[in-house]
Amino acid sequence: MLADKARFTFGLTLLSLLVACETNVSSTNNSSQGDNDYFEEPISDRSRKYLPALDISNAFVEYFAQGQLAEARELFDPRLQAIISKEQLQSAHARVLENFGPLLEYKPMQWGFGTHSSKPNVLVSVKIAIHQSSETFYVVTFEDDGIYDKIIAFNIYARSAGERVAQAANRELQGR
Repeated sequence: MLADKARFTFGLTLLSLLVACETNVSSTNNSSQGDNDYFEEPISDRSRKYLPALDISNAFVEYFAQGQLAEARELFDPRLQAIISKEQLQSAHARVLENFGPLLEYKPMQWGFGTHSSKPNVLVSVKIAIHQSSETFYVVTFEDDGIYDKIIAFNIYARSAGERVAQAANRELQGR
């Protein structure tokens, strides 16, 4: 299955130090219009505090998709930079292009956030991106420190038909 084959997981060692897999999501919030999660709208009052995470997530999608990997890597927490080499990031970029094709579009004001219920130290930001051959989720993880200026983990994988942003956040927070 393409979603399994093309799931790119980075920083799991760091993330596993911060999150226990058995816990559940306590809160998700996202832009949407009914069943359409690929929808732009101003960030809600409830999620306004996560605006820095949205900005960093958007920058990551743009840099990664354009192959500006040094710039993308600068968005990483130093601990993640120590785990993911420049070569590994280049390899991940090549695999994304191979499996999904180039990025065609994403919506900067499409957003989704999830937090953990038992360990309130992780924030997940979910972006939907349209590549040439697949819709994808860019799932970017931050320490829930109120600053949200450095990425501690990320995943890029194919979006299944009908899969919602909240499901992607929940999957990430549960370590699946």
